[in-house]
Amino acid sequence: MEEMERALNQAREDPAAARQLLAIFTLGHRTQRRYEEERAFLFGLGVPAGFLPAASALGLDDLA
Repeated sequence: MEEMERALNQAREDPAAARQLLAIFTLGHRTQRRYEEERAFLFGLGVPAGFLPAASALGLDDLA
């Protein structure tokens, strides 16, 4: 739990960390809806929306 809290705290302040955390959270997701759910989840945990890129910015142009 401590490591997760550290990762979240870093993602709240560092766009690169937020992007990396989002990439990990969405690993294996195949739909745009699931991607956006994870993105919203991180936003709900205090990660700024501007730090959480759209799927296409992560090269996920093939989501259904």
